[in-house]
Amino acid sequence: MTTDSRVLVLIGAGSAVFTRGLLADLISADDLGGWEIRLVDVNADALNVAADLADAMVAARGVGNKIRVTRSTDRRAVLTGADFIVTCVGVGGRPAWQLDHEVVQRHGIYQPVGDSIMPGGISRLLRTTPVLVEIARDIAELAPGAFFFNYSNPMTANVQAIHQE
Repeated sequence: MTTDSRVLVLIGAGSAVFTRGLLADLISADDLGGWEIRLVDVNADALNVAADLADAMVAARGVGNKIRVTRSTDRRAVLTGADFIVTCVGVGGRPAWQLDHEVVQRHGIYQPVGDSIMPGGISRLLRTTPVLVEIARDIAELAPGAFFFNYSNPMTANVQAIHQE
């Protein structure tokens, strides 16, 4: 790994689907430079599954000399020195999302997905926004020069809340 490697922090990395897709894109890039990828999730089990998958992907591609993957359940511990930060948090995970559907269906409301609009989107907003605002505060303090990308739904409302903070 070169000393001029870029640092990507992925918060909410326990989402193996999103993590796998992002890493697949990154490690397949033709102009791959040095990367340190710091995976973060509050769920240690989900984090370990995603990080083990990331390690396997890096090894299978043969780019272990260009990509180093680390893992942590403490986001503040890994933010310093970050160049890029991506959030893909899903507070409450699939059980909370499922409950959003079940509750509104009992009241005759059928929503297609419910992660951005309608009652499910509002529920997700109320769970997710406080966490993203805390993350944004940590970024402002510990990695003020980093590019911060949010991939957490409801995206527009979350970004608006972060900017109003």
